Amino acid sequence: MHQKIAAYIEKERLFTKDDKLLVAVSGGVDSIVLLHLLVRLGYDCSVAHCNFHLRGDESDRDFKFVKQFTFTYNLPFFSIDFDTKRYASEHHLSIEMAARQLRYEWFQTLINGNGFACVVVAHHADDAVETFFINLIRGTGIHGLSGMKAKQNNIVRPLLLCKRSEIEDYACKNKLCFVYDSTNSDTAFLRNYIRHKIVPQLESINPSFTNTMLHTMSYLHDIEEVYNNYCYVSEQEIVKEENGIFQISIEKLMCRPAPQTLLYELLARFNFNSEVTEQIVDAVKSNSGKQFLSKTHRLVKDRELLLIEPIEKENTEDFIITEEMEECFSPFHLKFNYLSYNQFDTIKAGNNEAFLDKDKLTFPLILRLWKSGDRFTPFGMKQQKKISDFLIDNKLSLLEKEQTWVLTSLNQIVWVVGYRIDERYKITAATKRFLHIKFIK
Repeated sequence: MHQKIAAYIEKERLFTKDDKLLVAVSGGVDSIVLLHLLVRLGYDCSVAHCNFHLRGDESDRDFKFVKQFTFTYNLPFFSIDFDTKRYASEHHLSIEMAARQLRYEWFQTLINGNGFACVVVAHHADDAVETFFINLIRGTGIHGLSGMKAKQNNIVRPLLLCKRSEIEDYACKNKLCFVYDSTNSDTAFLRNYIRHKIVPQLESINPSFTNTMLHTMSYLHDIEEVYNNYCYVSEQEIVKEENGIFQISIEKLMCRPAPQTLLYELLARFNFNSEVTEQIVDAVKSNSGKQFLSKTHRLVKDRELLLIEPIEKENTEDFIITEEMEECFSPFHLKFNYLSYNQFDTIKAGNNEAFLDKDKLTFPLILRLWKSGDRFTPFGMKQQKKISDFLIDNKLSLLEKEQTWVLTSLNQIVWVVGYRIDERYKITAATKRFLHIKFIK
């Protein structure tokens, strides 16, 4: 079996003899066999053991056993105690999910602090099949059905091609001691119910059921690779990012096969779930302005685009601009330069620059977000216009409108930053001194 595992490690490029490995050992037969195999193959191993304090004296027994087993091989040993039930309650998680989060967060801390290449866990073929059914029962996409990966980020599973019976045979032949988790026979747990009730029934129909499932999951893994490539190519064509705001073209999205599924994949990194994604697809034909929230992001349907931005604390602060300032960096980057009359003919203003008659300004100037009721006289016009109407005329999205700032002098708007100055503050032939402001995006 050690030759089989060595070949698998090399084939999948899981790690090398130069890597420091952190091996997760519970004390059960799977992890004990894993550690024995890796030591036998000459890998540089350290042991990590978690005591979740879920089984009373059994949990403490496991800790003592793993510690003694590790010392027998003269390996570095790391252990930690968790109040798993309290953590689960505080974070509204199941006990299983709480234990998973706790151990993998701790593993990552050990990796970061000790130079380990990866954490090696003892998941095997039967675990992979059981996980397939758990995901199927709870509801999952292609990612949940393609099976456990031999290497996923820095989590490595060298035993994935081995069945539980092979592992137990290896332990028997090598006279390895291990501990038994009494909860493994409790069918109140979904995994145990699948292991003891469902899989045996399926094996009675097909004695090679586990091998058949491994081949099926391998096939689904290949399909997942094709699927991921399709999503990646589609993302490059229909998603753009500008100033931290992601834009999804509704027209291009809806022309794709299975647009709802594609949108779910595009929005997953922004923490939108499948239910909200379905609502978003239903809303693409509605009027602009409809909003959807995840824990971290906001999505707005705006004309022909879906706009996504991080949820941030609203900025209601006003910023004071004094006559002495040459530059400011909050809420964004502005540069100030005072020029004289003889430089007038060099002016080439754009939307991100303002040239203002300094003698018409009263300092300090105030920089603030625009608000309902704000009016100004856009450069080149004679009549005042509501800022809200001006932004609509310029086809700004809802998110862009919310992030539009104005510069004021004595409560009068001097400049809609990045768009238009006020006609009343423009430079004329009579201007002697003027202020040049540059907005650096």
